[in-house]
Formats: sequence, structure tokens, C-alpha cells
Amino acid sequence: MFKKSLILYFIIFLNTNLHAISRLDDIDKDPIGAYQGQILLGAFFSIGIPFGSAIDSEKEFIDKTTYTFEEQQITKTVVINHLNYSVYIFGEYIFYDHIGLRLNIGHNNVLQRTNFGKNYKNYSNSLYNDISILVGPSFHLTVRKKWDVVLIPQIGYSFASYAPAPSANDLFDSFDQKTTFTDSSIVWGSQIEGVYYFSNGFFLTTGLAFTYQSLSLKPFSRTQPPPSKEFNDNSSEVNLSLFKIYVSVGYAIYH
Repeated sequence: MFKKSLILYFIIFLNTNLHAISRLDDIDKDPIGAYQGQILLGAFFSIGIPFGSAIDSEKEFIDKTTYTFEEQQITKTVVINHLNYSVYIFGEYIFYDHIGLRLNIGHNNVLQRTNFGKNYKNYSNSLYNDISILVGPSFHLTVRKKWDVVLIPQIGYSFASYAPAPSANDLFDSFDQKTTFTDSSIVWGSQIEGVYYFSNGFFLTTGLAFTYQSLSLKPFSRTQPPPSKEFNDNSSEVNLSLFKIYVSVGYAIYH
């Protein structure tokens, strides 16, 4: 019994000292980059392109519609464009070399703007905005390098406000009903980014992000200008995808 206890004690003692030695070895390594125990904090700004049935429904709803500028006595075809911008803060804990956990909290906004030309009045409206929370594992290509490539699949939740057909609502006072819908829904997506770490703990990132979600609304239609149209073929669900290009800055706490 004594021999078995002595062997067990020796194994524990050896394992403890090997771990301590490995941590001492870490002191000699370059402190920059991603590695076990590192905490990354930062913020990013993105611009992007929205698409999906929510955007398709907007374009179909106003397709072949014309608007007359009374002062110029000119009739123009209504054309609309969409742009997304987002602002996020994020935190990441790397619990094992090459693998971490990323949390994003941010705001997305999709703008709709008429495109009559620079010599005419154009309308800019918010089609969609939200507060989103996303979480997922992060997979790092390198450890303790000045550069890194990271893949981050994510899932989360958004608390959204959605005002369909905002430009048509500005141009034509002819809706049978019109309101802003609030909806909370599951969001999933992914990020892929390239990172450069500076020796003082700061890092710079550029990457691509994609998200997808479904939204609920009440069907509505317009009567003027003719012909009358139903939004989204009278369906109560649409989906919205955002494809973004982003840049971020951050700081590695345990550097």
C-alpha cells in the first residue's frame, strides 16, 4: 500500500512540475498572438449587402411603379437600393491552443434609398434594425504568431424592428395598413478573418461575415398607384441575409 501511494505521489509531483516548467518555457516565447489563456476584446464596423426574400419583396412591391415630381413635371420610374451597416463589440477567451469562444453583441441597420438621380429628391429610410447577440467557437490557424486566420461559426438571437416598404410609404399614401413590426428570432452565420497582432497587445482585423434569419409580419397591400399589389405575395414570413465586410481593432489582455 505504501509503495502504491509513493508511486501515485511521484506521478502527481512530476505532472505538477512539468506543467510549471512548461509555463516557464512560455515566458521565453513571443508574447503576441493567440494562445491558451488569452483574452481578446475589440469592436468592429462593417458595411454590407442585404439579400433574401425580404429584399426581393421590396423590389417586387415597387417594380414598374412611377413617381411624378410636380415641380419639374417629370415622371420617373421608382428604383430602390439597399445597404447594410453594423457596429459590434466582441470578446473572446481562448481556452485551448487554436480554439476559443467568441461573443458578439451589436447593432445592424438596413437602409433603403430611392435612386431618382442626383437632380431629384431621394428618400432614405430604415428598413430593418436590431440588437443581435451571437456566440460560437473560434478556430485559429496559428498560435503565438504575428498573423492569424480565424473561422467562427455562430448562432444567436436578434431583437429586431422591421418597417417594410418604407420608400413606397413615403411616396404613396395608399396602404390599406402599414406599421413597423417587432420580432425576435434566431440568427445563425459565420465569420472568417485575418488578424495582425502588434507587440504591445493591440491587434487589427479584417474579414467577412454572413448572417441569416427569418422575420414575421402581417400581410398588407397598396391600392395606388395602379395596379394594386400585395407585399410578399401575402405571406407572413420573410428571410433576411446580410453579407458584410468588416474591420476591427482590439486588445489582447493576457499578452
